[in-house]
Amino acid sequence: MSGRDDELGFAIERFLESQTDDFTTRSRVVNQLLNLWATAQELGPEVAAPLETLLGASTQRSLISRAELVAVLTEVRALASAAAKASRPS
Repeated sequence: MSGRDDELGFAIERFLESQTDDFTTRSRVVNQLLNLWATAQELGPEVAAPLETLLGASTQRSLISRAELVAVLTEVRALASAAAKASRPS
Protein backbone atom coordinates (compact mmCIF):
# COMPACT_ATOMS: atom_id res chain seq x y z
CA MET A 1 0.00 0.00 0.00
CA SER A 2 1.14 3.52 -0.68
CA GLY A 3 -0.33 6.99 -0.95
CA ARG A 4 -4.11 7.23 -0.80
CA ASP A 5 -4.64 3.50 -0.18
CA ASP A 6 -2.23 3.73 2.76
CA GLU A 7 -4.13 6.74 4.11
CA LEU A 8 -7.39 4.85 3.72
CA GLY A 9 -5.95 1.81 5.49
CA PHE A 10 -4.86 3.91 8.48
CA ALA A 11 -8.23 5.67 8.62
CA ILE A 12 -10.04 2.32 8.57
CA GLU A 13 -7.83 1.03 11.41
CA ARG A 14 -8.49 4.11 13.53
CA PHE A 15 -12.21 3.88 12.87
CA LEU A 16 -12.44 0.18 13.74
CA GLU A 17 -10.39 0.68 16.91
CA SER A 18 -12.97 3.23 18.05
CA GLN A 19 -15.85 0.78 17.50
CA THR A 20 -15.86 -1.35 20.65
CA ASP A 21 -19.58 -2.10 20.95
CA ASP A 22 -21.29 -4.97 19.11
CA PHE A 23 -23.85 -2.48 17.75
CA THR A 24 -23.71 1.25 17.23
CA THR A 25 -26.25 3.80 16.12
CA ARG A 26 -26.08 5.06 12.58
CA SER A 27 -25.88 8.63 13.85
CA ARG A 28 -22.64 7.88 15.74
CA VAL A 29 -20.78 6.64 12.67
CA VAL A 30 -22.35 8.17 9.58
CA ASN A 31 -19.95 11.14 9.35
CA GLN A 32 -16.93 8.89 9.81
CA LEU A 33 -18.23 6.48 7.18
CA LEU A 34 -18.79 9.38 4.78
CA ASN A 35 -15.18 10.49 5.34
CA LEU A 36 -13.97 6.95 4.61
CA TRP A 37 -16.20 6.86 1.52
CA ALA A 38 -14.70 10.13 0.25
CA THR A 39 -11.15 8.79 0.64
CA ALA A 40 -12.13 5.49 -1.00
CA GLN A 41 -13.83 7.35 -3.86
CA GLU A 42 -10.50 9.01 -4.69
CA LEU A 43 -9.13 5.52 -5.40
CA GLY A 44 -12.09 4.69 -7.62
CA PRO A 45 -15.81 4.12 -7.48
CA GLU A 46 -15.32 0.36 -7.18
CA VAL A 47 -13.35 0.89 -3.96
CA ALA A 48 -16.09 3.07 -2.47
CA ALA A 49 -18.98 0.83 -3.61
CA PRO A 50 -19.21 -1.34 -0.44
CA LEU A 51 -19.39 1.79 1.70
CA GLU A 52 -22.09 3.24 -0.57
CA THR A 53 -24.10 0.06 -0.12
CA LEU A 54 -23.71 0.19 3.66
CA LEU A 55 -24.59 3.88 3.83
CA GLY A 56 -27.65 3.33 1.65
CA ALA A 57 -28.84 0.39 3.72
CA SER A 58 -28.27 2.27 6.96
CA THR A 59 -30.91 4.85 6.04
CA GLN A 60 -33.53 2.15 6.64
CA ARG A 61 -32.39 1.27 10.17
CA SER A 62 -30.88 2.84 13.25
CA LEU A 63 -28.24 0.25 14.24
CA ILE A 64 -25.14 -1.07 12.49
CA SER A 65 -23.26 -4.08 13.82
CA ARG A 66 -19.53 -4.06 14.40
CA ALA A 67 -19.30 -7.30 12.41
CA GLU A 68 -20.93 -5.58 9.44
CA LEU A 69 -18.54 -2.64 9.72
CA VAL A 70 -15.54 -4.99 9.85
CA ALA A 71 -16.76 -6.99 6.84
CA VAL A 72 -17.43 -3.92 4.69
CA LEU A 73 -14.19 -2.18 5.61
CA THR A 74 -12.16 -5.35 5.04
CA GLU A 75 -13.65 -5.48 1.55
CA VAL A 76 -12.88 -1.79 0.97
CA ARG A 77 -9.29 -2.33 2.09
CA ALA A 78 -8.88 -5.28 -0.29
CA LEU A 79 -10.35 -3.29 -3.18
CA ALA A 80 -8.04 -0.35 -2.39
CA SER A 81 -5.03 -2.65 -2.40
CA ALA A 82 -6.07 -4.17 -5.73
CA ALA A 83 -6.66 -0.73 -7.24
CA ALA A 84 -3.23 0.45 -6.08
CA LYS A 85 -1.53 -2.60 -7.57
CA ALA A 86 -3.38 -2.14 -10.86
CA SER A 87 -2.32 1.51 -11.12
CA ARG A 88 1.39 0.81 -10.58
CA PRO A 89 3.50 0.66 -13.71
CA SER A 90 4.81 -2.82 -14.52
